Amino acid sequence: MADPRCRPYISATWLARTMSGATICQWQYWFQAHYRLEEQLPTTFDRVAWRVQHTRALSELRRDLRRRGIKTWGEYEFRLREPHHDAVVAGRVDCVAFPEPDVVLFDVKTGARRAAHQSQLMIHMHAMGRDDRFTGRQTKGVLVYPDGQQEIACLPPGFDDDVEYFVGLLVGDEEPERDPGSGCRFCNVIARDCPARVDG
Repeated sequence: MADPRCRPYISATWLARTMSGATICQWQYWFQAHYRLEEQLPTTFDRVAWRVQHTRALSELRRDLRRRGIKTWGEYEFRLREPHHDAVVAGRVDCVAFPEPDVVLFDVKTGARRAAHQSQLMIHMHAMGRDDRFTGRQTKGVLVYPDGQQEIACLPPGFDDDVEYFVGLLVGDEEPERDPGSGCRFCNVIARDCPARVDG
């Protein structure tokens, strides 16, 4: 069985998929926010190949920025405490660039464009906006795809409230309704932890 966490933990990826509607079953991320998975389903995803492609694209991006005289940080990790919830939202920004006077967050993607990518980058921008080291600086975001880039110039109105709402949804005592079905094939929670799971 999965182990209960001492304090709720949310990956920025889980939060982004929930906020963007990329997952039908919000319960899977509620469960992972409250429990650490001891066992996960095996996947056919080739993580080694993905890592090589991602590292190459990120290396090319940082080299291009350096050639333009722009200072960068690579793979900056953050842990954001939401003030109204006893929970941590954690994530990692692929590249932070400092073209004066702004801060630009780059998120490198190796596949097709998805709405959850935008949500995830905006969560990163939200987190960096609360980091004292970047106080007073405009934060922008850029998604880097194989076929081009997509810029997010600023957060939409009310985004902070949206983050607070969905964090509350994932860390609350009330479990979201489970939605077993075709989406189960993308879920890491095994049948022992979710008897409603549908396989095959």
